[in-house]
Amino acid sequence: MICEVRDPAIINGFANHPEILPSIGGDTLDLSGGVKEPNVFLFGEHGGICWSWSAPRTFEAHVMLTEAGRGRWGIQAGRESIAEMARRGALLLWARIHPERPEIGVYAALCGMNDTGETNELDTGSGPVRWRIFNWRA
Repeated sequence: MICEVRDPAIINGFANHPEILPSIGGDTLDLSGGVKEPNVFLFGEHGGICWSWSAPRTFEAHVMLTEAGRGRWGIQAGRESIAEMARRGALLLWARIHPERPEIGVYAALCGMNDTGETNELDTGSGPVRWRIFNWRA
């Protein structure tokens, strides 16, 4: 269903997909510079998850799914992605969830992550927002 992808054209194709880009922000994205170790990109036909390195054995999730991937396919891909990261030795996987997107928190929970009850303030250009933190621990 999903596999590791290192081709920036595939990753940028999903990042700039009209069903995905509005939720990420910006006019166009070029993630080519991030397509290197230790970051991990696990994708399939409807998108996938970018795991960006945060600290040793710790990665942050960035989900990019088309409409067709939002549902059973996306949940299965998310679970497979977490399992693959665990096989690679990850001890902590985490995600920031925007407070105006509670459905993403539901998705994270269905994939196996837990709401920590913590928040993290982040300003993505429109002022600071308190993002909820979800995580998975080995």
